[in-house]
Amino acid sequence: MCLPVCLSDVALYAIKLKTEENTHTERKSSHDRERHRMCRLEIIFMFVLQSQGLTGDSVSLFHRPGHEALLPCDTVSANGSSCSRIQWLHADRQLQTVTLVKQGNVVKSSVQAARLDLKPNCSLLISNVTAEDAGQYGCRLDGDPQSEQSVFLNILTISLLEPDPGLKSSGDVTLQCSLLSRVGFSFGEKNLRWLDEAGNALFGESVDHRDECVSHLTVSRHQNTRYTCQFVDKNNKLKIEGDYPLVSKDAAEWSPLSFVMLTLRVSVLILMIVITVLIIIKTRKEKQDPKSQRVMEVSV
Repeated sequence: MCLPVCLSDVALYAIKLKTEENTHTERKSSHDRERHRMCRLEIIFMFVLQSQGLTGDSVSLFHRPGHEALLPCDTVSANGSSCSRIQWLHADRQLQTVTLVKQGNVVKSSVQAARLDLKPNCSLLISNVTAEDAGQYGCRLDGDPQSEQSVFLNILTISLLEPDPGLKSSGDVTLQCSLLSRVGFSFGEKNLRWLDEAGNALFGESVDHRDECVSHLTVSRHQNTRYTCQFVDKNNKLKIEGDYPLVSKDAAEWSPLSFVMLTLRVSVLILMIVITVLIIIKTRKEKQDPKSQRVMEVSV
């Protein structure tokens, strides 16, 4: 009589365990689904904020490669906190978010770590700025996303485009001016403008990308000159400019070794001319001196 009772008890216990396990699994699954849903909402929310630039107070900075960029953090003064609770984040142009500063310390594993310096007022100094530093930065109190202040770092670059090897060279070259910014930032068609060395406006071809503004300028490469690229806002206010010194094609073909060889050749030529002139002068002087001729006759 005991065996059936024991089996039933075991069966009931097994059913109970299974029920509890299923309940726990359902709760865990429900929790995971809720957590994933919240993560997706957070990502969408952050993307919208990035696109519209509405994440707290925002500041836009403009720099050239090689500059120092000081990113302000007003969160500390607003909340009366110390830098020990500060966190700096960077969302690059590929929408990859990296923690640069955590609990007041620079994260050593970040690619930018060697060029970062957290100031006493919690501002972040980036030395030797590169194009990869462009994007959105966030300064906030650790654990408090509502305290975030956004800083948008825009980088202006100017470069010489390599000509197509399949095309015959016409002596013209193309300069490219780019303003690298955050994803979702919309530029106007005439935000980038070109000037020649005299300050005259030039007509470039502007291209509006998702996260950068690009303008091409095709010019002749037959003289040494300087071209300037400027970025202006919708109110035509200058934000940043950069120069590109263009070296003529003939001058560019001369290498340092070519200059050295040319200098040596000119020096040898001058030396030969001087020696020839001295010999001619000495010969004429001897012909015009009668005493020297008599001395020569006596000696004979």
